[in-house]
Amino acid sequence: ERFEENVRYIKLAFPVKLGLIWDCNATNPFDEQECYYEDLHTANSVNGISFDSTITVIQDEFITLISKDYSKEVYAKHIGLINKEVIHVKMDHLTGEINGGEKYKYSIIAYGNE
Repeated sequence: ERFEENVRYIKLAFPVKLGLIWDCNATNPFDEQECYYEDLHTANSVNGISFDSTITVIQDEFITLISKDYSKEVYAKHIGLINKEVIHVKMDHLTGEINGGEKYKYSIIAYGNE
């Protein structure tokens, strides 16, 4: 569990296994949000930093012709969150051009004694 702006979220569920689905918002008043593991114990590299074991959590994935809602977090063993990507945009259904919304990404740049 993690507190973000005084709201509790369930970021990871145990046991960590493919096919596990949980409600990230089970401990707060927001609508249900199904989360699941996409990748388990895979090697990954972010900003030139290599990690031997990471897991990927998909927190939101709803894509239509007029909108895209997608959120993903990647965690490294013994380190924590190393990458986060969030996309919540509205699009023109004919051209696919983004009309509004937000899109951002956080990535690790260093950790520990670096």
